[in-house]
Amino acid sequence: IILVVAIVGAIGAVVGSGGAANESQDGTYQAQVSEKTESFRELVSEYCEKYGIDDYVDLCLAVIEQESSGTEQDVMQTAQSYYNVNPPIDSAEESIDCGTHELSDCLTKAKCHDIKGISLALQGYNFGNGYIDWALKNYGCYTKENAGIFSAKMCAELGCSSYGDTEYVPHVLRYYVMNEETSVSNEP
Repeated sequence: IILVVAIVGAIGAVVGSGGAANESQDGTYQAQVSEKTESFRELVSEYCEKYGIDDYVDLCLAVIEQESSGTEQDVMQTAQSYYNVNPPIDSAEESIDCGTHELSDCLTKAKCHDIKGISLALQGYNFGNGYIDWALKNYGCYTKENAGIFSAKMCAELGCSSYGDTEYVPHVLRYYVMNEETSVSNEP
Protein backbone atom coordinates (compact mmCIF):
# COMPACT_ATOMS: atom_id res chain seq x y z
CA ILE A 1 0.00 0.00 0.00
CA ILE A 2 2.81 2.42 0.88
CA LEU A 3 4.50 1.69 -2.46
CA VAL A 4 1.26 2.40 -4.37
CA VAL A 5 0.77 5.67 -2.47
CA ALA A 6 4.38 6.69 -3.23
CA ILE A 7 4.01 5.91 -6.94
CA VAL A 8 0.69 7.75 -7.21
CA GLY A 9 2.22 10.71 -5.34
CA ALA A 10 5.23 10.79 -7.68
CA ILE A 11 3.00 10.66 -10.77
CA GLY A 12 0.86 13.45 -9.32
CA ALA A 13 3.93 15.59 -8.69
CA VAL A 14 5.15 15.14 -12.26
CA VAL A 15 1.74 15.79 -13.83
CA GLY A 16 1.10 18.76 -11.55
CA SER A 17 4.46 20.43 -12.05
CA GLY A 18 3.17 22.74 -14.77
CA GLY A 19 3.25 25.77 -12.49
CA ALA A 20 0.79 27.85 -10.53
CA ALA A 21 -1.07 28.94 -13.64
CA ASN A 22 -1.62 25.35 -14.56
CA GLU A 23 -2.96 23.87 -11.35
CA SER A 24 -6.44 23.32 -12.73
CA GLN A 25 -7.78 19.80 -12.94
CA ASP A 26 -7.69 20.00 -16.73
CA GLY A 27 -3.98 20.25 -17.53
CA THR A 28 -1.47 22.88 -18.57
CA TYR A 29 -1.98 25.81 -20.91
CA GLN A 30 0.14 27.27 -23.67
CA ALA A 31 0.04 30.33 -25.89
CA GLN A 32 -0.94 29.92 -29.51
CA VAL A 33 0.15 33.24 -30.94
CA SER A 34 1.62 34.81 -34.05
CA GLU A 35 5.33 34.58 -34.82
CA LYS A 36 5.66 38.30 -34.07
CA THR A 37 4.20 37.84 -30.58
CA GLU A 38 6.24 34.67 -30.04
CA SER A 39 9.40 36.67 -30.82
CA PHE A 40 8.93 38.41 -27.45
CA ARG A 41 9.06 35.14 -25.43
CA GLU A 42 12.61 35.67 -24.10
CA LEU A 43 11.90 39.26 -23.03
CA VAL A 44 8.54 38.28 -21.49
CA SER A 45 10.27 35.43 -19.61
CA GLU A 46 12.83 37.87 -18.21
CA TYR A 47 10.17 40.26 -16.88
CA CYS A 48 7.87 37.49 -15.65
CA GLU A 49 10.79 36.21 -13.59
CA LYS A 50 11.49 39.75 -12.32
CA TYR A 51 7.89 40.13 -11.09
CA GLY A 52 7.50 36.60 -9.74
CA ILE A 53 5.16 35.20 -12.39
CA ASP A 54 7.54 32.92 -14.30
CA ASP A 55 4.73 30.33 -14.65
CA TYR A 56 2.67 32.84 -16.65
CA VAL A 57 4.89 33.55 -19.67
CA ASP A 58 2.37 31.97 -22.03
CA LEU A 59 -0.47 33.97 -20.45
CA CYS A 60 1.51 37.20 -21.00
CA LEU A 61 2.08 36.21 -24.63
CA ALA A 62 -1.68 35.65 -25.01
CA VAL A 63 -2.25 39.16 -23.60
CA ILE A 64 0.22 40.59 -26.12
CA GLU A 65 -1.54 38.77 -28.95
CA GLN A 66 -4.88 40.25 -27.88
CA GLU A 67 -3.55 43.74 -27.25
CA SER A 68 -1.40 44.26 -30.34
CA SER A 69 -0.53 41.00 -32.11
CA GLY A 70 3.02 42.06 -31.28
CA THR A 71 2.99 44.68 -34.04
CA GLU A 72 2.87 47.93 -32.05
CA GLN A 73 5.55 49.57 -29.92
CA ASP A 74 3.26 49.37 -26.88
CA VAL A 75 2.71 45.61 -27.25
CA MET A 76 0.82 45.24 -23.95
CA GLN A 77 -1.08 48.54 -24.29
CA THR A 78 0.31 49.98 -21.06
CA ALA A 79 0.26 53.69 -21.89
CA GLN A 80 -2.37 54.18 -19.14
CA SER A 81 -0.66 51.84 -16.66
CA TYR A 82 0.27 53.22 -13.26
CA TYR A 83 3.70 51.65 -13.88
CA ASN A 84 4.24 53.90 -16.91
CA VAL A 85 6.02 56.59 -14.93
CA ASN A 86 7.74 58.18 -17.91
CA PRO A 87 5.18 58.43 -20.77
CA PRO A 88 4.98 57.69 -23.57
CA ILE A 89 5.85 54.00 -24.00
CA ASP A 90 8.92 54.11 -26.25
CA SER A 91 9.67 50.42 -26.76
CA ALA A 92 8.24 46.92 -26.60
CA GLU A 93 10.55 46.24 -23.65
CA GLU A 94 9.14 49.19 -21.70
CA SER A 95 5.60 47.98 -22.46
CA ILE A 96 6.44 44.41 -21.37
CA ASP A 97 8.04 45.72 -18.17
CA CYS A 98 4.90 47.70 -17.28
CA GLY A 99 2.49 45.02 -18.49
CA THR A 100 4.04 42.05 -16.71
CA HIS A 101 4.32 44.11 -13.52
CA GLU A 102 0.64 45.04 -13.74
CA LEU A 103 -0.43 41.48 -14.61
CA SER A 104 1.62 40.23 -11.64
CA ASP A 105 -0.35 42.55 -9.35
CA CYS A 106 -3.64 41.32 -10.83
CA LEU A 107 -2.69 37.64 -10.48
CA THR A 108 -1.65 38.21 -6.86
CA LYS A 109 -4.81 40.12 -6.02
CA ALA A 110 -6.96 37.46 -7.70
CA LYS A 111 -5.19 34.78 -5.61
CA CYS A 112 -4.79 32.98 -8.88
CA HIS A 113 -4.33 29.22 -9.02
CA ASP A 114 -6.66 28.08 -11.77
CA ILE A 115 -8.43 29.34 -14.89
CA LYS A 116 -11.12 31.03 -12.75
CA GLY A 117 -8.49 33.09 -10.97
CA ILE A 118 -6.74 33.79 -14.25
CA SER A 119 -10.04 35.05 -15.68
CA LEU A 120 -10.49 37.42 -12.73
CA ALA A 121 -6.91 38.67 -13.12
CA LEU A 122 -7.30 39.19 -16.87
CA GLN A 123 -10.47 41.26 -16.50
CA GLY A 124 -8.65 43.26 -13.81
CA TYR A 125 -5.79 43.83 -16.23
CA ASN A 126 -8.26 45.28 -18.73
CA PHE A 127 -10.46 47.29 -16.34
CA GLY A 128 -7.85 48.12 -13.72
CA ASN A 129 -7.31 45.98 -10.66
CA GLY A 130 -10.07 47.80 -8.73
CA TYR A 131 -12.39 45.48 -10.63
CA ILE A 132 -10.86 42.50 -8.81
CA ASP A 133 -11.70 43.89 -5.37
CA TRP A 134 -15.20 44.82 -6.55
CA ALA A 135 -15.87 41.41 -8.15
CA LEU A 136 -14.57 39.50 -5.12
CA LYS A 137 -16.62 41.61 -2.71
CA ASN A 138 -19.86 41.51 -4.70
CA TYR A 139 -19.72 38.18 -6.56
CA GLY A 140 -16.77 36.18 -5.27
CA CYS A 141 -15.30 35.75 -8.75
CA TYR A 142 -15.21 36.94 -12.36
CA THR A 143 -18.22 36.35 -14.56
CA LYS A 144 -18.95 37.74 -17.99
CA GLU A 145 -22.13 39.21 -16.51
CA ASN A 146 -20.41 41.06 -13.67
CA ALA A 147 -17.83 42.41 -16.12
CA GLY A 148 -20.76 43.99 -17.98
CA ILE A 149 -22.20 45.37 -14.74
CA PHE A 150 -18.84 46.85 -13.73
CA SER A 151 -18.37 48.43 -17.16
CA ALA A 152 -21.82 50.04 -17.01
CA LYS A 153 -21.14 51.26 -13.45
CA MET A 154 -17.89 52.88 -14.54
CA CYS A 155 -19.55 54.47 -17.60
CA ALA A 156 -22.17 56.02 -15.31
CA GLU A 157 -19.53 57.24 -12.83
CA LEU A 158 -17.20 58.63 -15.49
CA GLY A 159 -19.84 59.89 -17.91
CA CYS A 160 -18.44 57.89 -20.83
CA SER A 161 -20.09 55.64 -23.42
CA SER A 162 -17.81 52.63 -22.97
CA TYR A 163 -15.38 51.29 -20.41
CA GLY A 164 -12.91 48.52 -21.19
CA ASP A 165 -13.64 45.30 -23.03
CA THR A 166 -16.32 43.20 -21.35
CA GLU A 167 -15.26 40.30 -23.62
CA TYR A 168 -11.58 40.63 -22.67
CA VAL A 169 -11.33 37.27 -20.91
CA PRO A 170 -12.60 35.13 -23.81
CA HIS A 171 -10.61 37.32 -26.21
CA VAL A 172 -7.34 36.51 -24.40
CA LEU A 173 -8.19 32.90 -23.57
CA ARG A 174 -8.63 32.03 -27.23
CA TYR A 175 -4.82 32.37 -27.41
CA TYR A 176 -4.19 30.53 -24.11
CA VAL A 177 -5.25 26.98 -24.76
CA MET A 178 -5.01 23.69 -22.93
CA ASN A 179 -2.07 21.55 -23.89
CA GLU A 180 -3.81 18.31 -24.80
CA GLU A 181 -0.68 16.27 -24.03
CA THR A 182 -1.08 17.07 -20.32
CA SER A 183 -4.85 16.81 -20.03
CA VAL A 184 -6.14 14.60 -17.25
CA SER A 185 -8.91 12.09 -17.85
CA ASN A 186 -10.66 9.44 -15.80
CA GLU A 187 -11.36 7.36 -18.89
CA PRO A 188 -9.68 3.92 -19.09
